[in-house]
Amino acid sequence: MGRFYHLIDYPKIPNNILSLDMFNPRVHGIQPDGITPKRIVKDNEQITVVKYVIGRTNNPALLDWLKHNLNVPNMTPAQWSIYVQRWARVRYSDGSKTDGVFSPHTDYQCCAALMYFWDTGGDNVITSWYKHEDNPLVHESKSDPFKAWPLHHGGAYSKLTKLESVQAIPNQWYLYCGSVIHDVQNITGVRKYVSISIPTVEDLDRLGLPQFDLS
Repeated sequence: MGRFYHLIDYPKIPNNILSLDMFNPRVHGIQPDGITPKRIVKDNEQITVVKYVIGRTNNPALLDWLKHNLNVPNMTPAQWSIYVQRWARVRYSDGSKTDGVFSPHTDYQCCAALMYFWDTGGDNVITSWYKHEDNPLVHESKSDPFKAWPLHHGGAYSKLTKLESVQAIPNQWYLYCGSVIHDVQNITGVRKYVSISIPTVEDLDRLGLPQFDLS
């Protein structure tokens, strides 16, 4: 357990579900070209950040498994089913032909996310959390630009102080803090994962999940 992440004792998603056509645009509404890579400044050099693609999953096998196999103590089965239908996503970050960095950002309308990586995208992929010298640690406002979009402007890293890092293990569930600036580095392949967004701190309690140390 860390300050901005927790390992969650949920069961592994069966390989036969993950081997399905998880990235079929017709299933997930994914745009084939994803989000165009942008360039930012890191260590006084221009770098190209990874392509990032997200899709709301309509895969019945995955949705059904999530609804019936994750322990959610403070929701009824019907409430949890609706929650999964709304917030479960299939995502990938393609680090090929880039500098392998998912640029510093906070998550839009999301204080945290459950993450399950079945391919981390490389042998040394690291997620780190930061404090920006000109801004508060936590960015909660929906109108805050940190909340709505990554820090693609030049010199982004020059004002960031690293607070914590973690290297995720494949086929484990993690709870990641989304309201503190974070990035991902060393993505050399395609980082494939399932995520379940958690919009508010109150939702953490409803899901029976731990809080983060945001002091």
